[in-house]
Amino acid sequence: MKILQINSTDLFSTGNIMLHIADVARLRGYEVYTASKYQRMSIVHKGKKINHFYIGNRIVNTFHRYFSWITDLQDCASIFPTLRLIYKIEKMKPDIIHLHDVVGWYLNIDILFLYLKKINIPIIWTFHDCWAITGRCIYFDAIGCNRWQIGCGNCPQKKYMPGTWFFDLSAWNFKRKERLFTNIENMTIVTPSEWLKNLVHKSFLKKYNTIVINNGIDLNIFKPTKGEIYNKIKRLNSKIVLGVAATWSQRKGLNTFLQMDKELPENFSIVLVGIDSSELPINRRIIAIRRTNNQSELAEIYSAATVFANPTIEDNFPTVNLESLACGTPIVTFQTGGSPESIDEQTGIIVKKNDVKGFISAILEVTNKDKNFYAYNCRKRSLCYDMNSKFNEYVDLYDRIIKQ
Repeated sequence: MKILQINSTDLFSTGNIMLHIADVARLRGYEVYTASKYQRMSIVHKGKKINHFYIGNRIVNTFHRYFSWITDLQDCASIFPTLRLIYKIEKMKPDIIHLHDVVGWYLNIDILFLYLKKINIPIIWTFHDCWAITGRCIYFDAIGCNRWQIGCGNCPQKKYMPGTWFFDLSAWNFKRKERLFTNIENMTIVTPSEWLKNLVHKSFLKKYNTIVINNGIDLNIFKPTKGEIYNKIKRLNSKIVLGVAATWSQRKGLNTFLQMDKELPENFSIVLVGIDSSELPINRRIIAIRRTNNQSELAEIYSAATVFANPTIEDNFPTVNLESLACGTPIVTFQTGGSPESIDEQTGIIVKKNDVKGFISAILEVTNKDKNFYAYNCRKRSLCYDMNSKFNEYVDLYDRIIKQ
């Protein structure tokens, strides 16, 4: 049986999820192909990818991006790369096509989804964000926008990824997506969180079977770990409030950390991973650590922290929460998206969204207890998110669909 997975990248979070699912499926007897947008970084870090091919090229993908920015005709270009993808699908004849991120200036969704309707084979679509149910946005809860429930239009964040410089065609894009996506007869939607599943049930895709498969992590890497970096952080001799993000912004809660820096007692230190000190205001006691791709080093940083703070104001099912739990570190997070779903009263505190004072109080409450109070329960809860178990849930889904 053949599976084809398609994603906007073969790197980072969603790219790794796609490739790991492929590896697990191959171990269970499936012939798996993967496809992603051409990226220069992908070529440099090509590694060993089995049955993988790239969609488009640098010139076509760049044109598509600028075309979308100027016109707001989202995912309307990349005609020839999409036709070439269809040619490969015709030769491959997969039994299931598993979509991940379709947005990303590399596919023509009209051509692709009309073709998927024509061939009428089972489609699995993993939603890593909210893009599929809106006229443009990948998230909307940071600004409390519910226009996706009435067809979009007058977009309040038209410059937010995937944005537009001039026009606002979000209402047109919304109707177009509704027409294309609801034409697929045999589709199963997968969301990493109950929060996103509930949004799908309120959207034009509510007729489809939607299941939750949480993201997973490698518990052999993310575990209580000591080493040089751990010791270096511990030498700060203070209570460590840790934040981790690939890119820091207001949406990821950077302003909350700046406020914590002002209000937390002197015996606290804030450590932010994924940021350069030049990006922070001067005269701060925040310790900046540049983004690291070394997961073992990251596990040491989580292990050294007293508490992990995740004041994100829009998110799906953040993997950083799982990594912190696995390293035995309790969490404080806002009631944002699916962020609270991995936490219970024995592993952290959930705070009303945007309540910065409440967030700081929760930090103080958690750190007033010895970390050992939380460590065992954090590690125990992380066992629910073992990477291999979660990826096998996808292969179980393949099995069920094939047998239908």
